[in-house]
Amino acid sequence: MKYSNNIDGLSDNKQIQEIYLYIKNNFLSKGEIVELGTFLGKVTKTILDAVPKKFDGRIYTYDNFVWNFNHNRKFPHLGLTKNQNFLDYVKKKIDSKKIIFKKQLIEDLKWEEKKIELLILDSPKNFDEINDVFFKLSPFFLENITKIIFLDFS
Repeated sequence: MKYSNNIDGLSDNKQIQEIYLYIKNNFLSKGEIVELGTFLGKVTKTILDAVPKKFDGRIYTYDNFVWNFNHNRKFPHLGLTKNQNFLDYVKKKIDSKKIIFKKQLIEDLKWEEKKIELLILDSPKNFDEINDVFFKLSPFFLENITKIIFLDFS
């Protein structure tokens, strides 16, 4: 099964295909999905397309949604401007009641929701930030079930 979507983003088609197939073949619908680093929503859309129809949980996706110089350099055709809040742009591309968009810096992350079955980390980018995320979220992991996908870190 070949999967792709028409959302702009930094993840390549191979990553998108792997995420899609992993969720299709392994997701149990026993907990929530948390994605850190929404950006333009390419991975978010992939998650949404891959979860089973019976999934009645939510996909929580976090980003600060502030357009910057590097974003504009990579995606000038989008017409977004430096310091612009681009959350509404992403919401228009991905419209679903299953997705909860959170405009928040990773260091301000607070989780008080249900247990987490899948955590996708595209942000944070370094060990200290990842360690902080694990400290905050690990109490909500499902023993022997929660899986973590690392997309991009240094």
